[in-house]
Amino acid sequence: MDQTINVFELPADVQRNREVVSGSCAVVIDVLRSTTTLTYAFGAGLSVIIPVLRVEDALAFRSSGISGVILGGERGCRRIEQFDVSNSPSEMRPEVVKGKTMVFTSTNGALAMIAANTAKKIALGSFVNIDALTDELKTENRIVIICSGTEGKITSEDILLAGLITEKLKEKNNEIILDPIANSCLIAWNKESKKRSLLENLRISDGAKKLLQCGFDKDIEAAAKYNEINIVPHVNFNKINYEILGKNAKDYL
Repeated sequence: MDQTINVFELPADVQRNREVVSGSCAVVIDVLRSTTTLTYAFGAGLSVIIPVLRVEDALAFRSSGISGVILGGERGCRRIEQFDVSNSPSEMRPEVVKGKTMVFTSTNGALAMIAANTAKKIALGSFVNIDALTDELKTENRIVIICSGTEGKITSEDILLAGLITEKLKEKNNEIILDPIANSCLIAWNKESKKRSLLENLRISDGAKKLLQCGFDKDIEAAAKYNEINIVPHVNFNKINYEILGKNAKDYL
């Protein structure tokens, strides 16, 4: 089977190359913290994720009358007022999320999910579900990895995860074709993973700086666990009624 991997280092890069994403299997990664947190949430029984760009959009979904909706996300690493949970793995407990639909907004990860909306399938990746993720991806022909970055800047933790995903897929299919960025991510992973443990690499990463300043050390530890969750969360835009948002719906459709 012919397979390809393309990596985009930021959501903004997707906007300039939408034809590459269209019809592909997209993997959105935001190691610190969105896709890690949402993987823990699905492991605790969350049913559906609806990514939105603005706080007002999340509030509109809750007021629309859809049953079982909770609001999750952050601004400046902190929980948003009126939201049920923040963007922390520690808050993704079964008594809070099981069977629920989470409307989710975050500084970086939600933007990357929405950038992927023309893909045929959208999976959320993290170190905590790496084996389940790559087992699913091994049957996909066109794989596009979209890194979230942080506030428009490339982050080393996302690059390392993209490199590990690439390495594991290359182990399954040595003939897989890598674009130049996928190859550079693979090189970065092989280099940095030999120098330090995953936790050490995450703690010195770009995305960790603000989390450490805000006291979220435990969230970094949670993100540094391999295969903690044997689930691959998905976002299905075909089943999300963004028309609920009125004039803002144009930003999602």
